[in-house]
Amino acid sequence: MLVNLQINKNTISSWVLALFTFSLIIGGLASEFFQAPVTTTKELEKYRQLLTSEQLDTFSIIQFKNNLGQFNLEKNDHWLLTAPRRIDANIKTIDIIKNAIGSLKIRKIYPKDTINMSNFQLESPSLSLTLQNKTEKKTIHFGLINSIDNSTYLTLEGLDAIYHVDNILPKLERLSLPDFVDSRIFTMNITDIQSFKIFRQNEQSKTRLEILRDEDATWSGPKGKLNSGTVETYLQELLTTKSNYILDSRTQEQQEKIDQYLSKPLYRIVVETKENKSINYDVSYIFTTLPDIKLEKKQNFIIRASNRQHPFIVHKNALELFSKRQRNFPPLTIKKLFY
Repeated sequence: MLVNLQINKNTISSWVLALFTFSLIIGGLASEFFQAPVTTTKELEKYRQLLTSEQLDTFSIIQFKNNLGQFNLEKNDHWLLTAPRRIDANIKTIDIIKNAIGSLKIRKIYPKDTINMSNFQLESPSLSLTLQNKTEKKTIHFGLINSIDNSTYLTLEGLDAIYHVDNILPKLERLSLPDFVDSRIFTMNITDIQSFKIFRQNEQSKTRLEILRDEDATWSGPKGKLNSGTVETYLQELLTTKSNYILDSRTQEQQEKIDQYLSKPLYRIVVETKENKSINYDVSYIFTTLPDIKLEKKQNFIIRASNRQHPFIVHKNALELFSKRQRNFPPLTIKKLFY
């Protein structure tokens, strides 16, 4: 009797262990079957790298589309916004786009099938970006934003994969036309300037102001060294001068009036860069009106730059910056040169 009882206990224990093992196997298979289909197959592992920084630097055409519009950009000598308006493009915005794409961190890869395309809202993308050069074209579509873990989903045309990535859309979804327009009058930095001159009307007239960069990165005038702090404060203020209006769409009547105002400019500025490029800026007198443009009378002047497509309208308060003379930058005395 004792022996039979022991046998029964052993049999029951064996069955319990077998059932537990079987349950684990079934649970594992079920979990594997029903979990989200994260791709780990060799066929999709090659898609782990989206776009390299080297690739991003080669693209010369960008088509950007979000809920605020579509913006086309093209690079020849420099970046231009070609649609919806043709105007110089803001390189900072282009860098924001490229850096956002270059910084993408891929969390998971899913198969690009009908169910996943629908679930991740990629059939009607919230943002699309096309990058193109002479040999390749890449189009990226962004879909669902997961606010819980701050992620989103995207596809890259030509690849059968859906990427689950960190959410970069806040940097891109609010970009609008003003972000793509370079409204700067002066496109260089102080460190780019080799020489800076102001003439009354043109180069044939007497030089009002001449500032030269020396080999030791200090500044000089015709009569010797200048106070570098004073020079750089002035140049920084000048370089950040803003325009009230970019005349990118001009009627023939407006163009004729602009040409008239600038036929004999009030000042001409000539900037030589370290790359041996010469850029001219013609500055008009304060003008009364321009046809079909609502402006206060005698409150603005026009600047036309040789390296920009369109002239600028600037408020008269900034005119003082363009009228500086050599006496505003006296040479340093011998005592100040050594102390």
